[in-house]
Amino acid sequence: MIKKVKFINYEEEIYKIFMDQNNLYCSVSNKVLELSSGIEDYCLEYFNNSIWIAFYDKTYRISLIEICLKYNEEIKLKKHFSMETSKYCNSIDLLEMNIKNKEQINLIFRGWNKTKTKALIYNNKIAASNNLRIISDGTSSGSSKPYMVYSYEDMAYILLCEENPNHEYVIYDLLNENITTSFNLANAKNISLITYEQQPILFYSKKVSNNLELKFRNINLDKVDEVLKDEISLDLPKNIKDPIISTFMNKVYVVWKDEKGINTAKSENLKEWNFNLYKNKPISASIIKVINNKAEKINTYFNANIITNYIYSENNNNIQSENNLINISGENTIENKIKYINKISELTRKYNKRYNEYLRRINELNKIIDEKDRLIGELLNKR
Repeated sequence: MIKKVKFINYEEEIYKIFMDQNNLYCSVSNKVLELSSGIEDYCLEYFNNSIWIAFYDKTYRISLIEICLKYNEEIKLKKHFSMETSKYCNSIDLLEMNIKNKEQINLIFRGWNKTKTKALIYNNKIAASNNLRIISDGTSSGSSKPYMVYSYEDMAYILLCEENPNHEYVIYDLLNENITTSFNLANAKNISLITYEQQPILFYSKKVSNNLELKFRNINLDKVDEVLKDEISLDLPKNIKDPIISTFMNKVYVVWKDEKGINTAKSENLKEWNFNLYKNKPISASIIKVINNKAEKINTYFNANIITNYIYSENNNNIQSENNLINISGENTIENKIKYINKISELTRKYNKRYNEYLRRINELNKIIDEKDRLIGELLNKR
């Protein structure tokens, strides 16, 4: 089963990185290369005309590879780094990467003890020699999302979601390797940290009158005081579970699942939203579009059948622009148009039937009138 698909739109090509079962592949122009096997999970970043991929296998070995994109359709693979984590932890379950330059590649992962009762967050700075540090003491062991990486321009931070009675969140500077600030935010769930209008924005869910509502705040990542700005509510449906929030091409996207299917909301100003619903079986995927050697990224869901067919397709023309990149997940738009056309056709048939009935009755009336005129004519002639 194909899963965890990522599309990289680089110049005239679409590179597709994906897992099938537990194997990791790269596909471009109908060529498919197996990158590694026995993979548990992976992450990737675009940097300097290359796709950098970090992954860990069933033995919890972390590896880093590079696919250079300057060779057009040829998949040129370079192995950079491999590390056994067994001497630091018994297992890992999360892995993220941040790249500022070749001397500043950070791999952040959560490692568990043998009984899986305590977990530590590690930061490994890859340079001439590895620099592994513990950046969390295990107070986030019970969280499914204990940290998130925020990167913009020359900044790189980790937001650590600590578990304690004070609902404390810690900002860790990846570049300077120190804690810059912390803040308290009670009753917040589904935390996301993104860049919007060149500023970091903190999104979260909060219970209000027994309903979960999406909120956001501007956040100062390097200030000790006044870290959070005023809370602002979003005009989105209530009780959204596990929303995925991204910025892509100057727009904010909120994606979530419910009993109806996959929902997406898109906004250019965080006030007005356009909604779509995808009912077909989805798989999670990401789009990375490279513009002027910088990457724009959106996390979303795609129709499984479309993605499976597209993975091995030669035709990349379907997703060369922003609209088409987004619309690869928007088969429902076509479906809705077809439903609309069918509805119009049904109404047309319905009214055509009525119209034909009216015509039949009018014809009958015309016959009666003609017969009446004939009879009147005959009576007049007899006089």
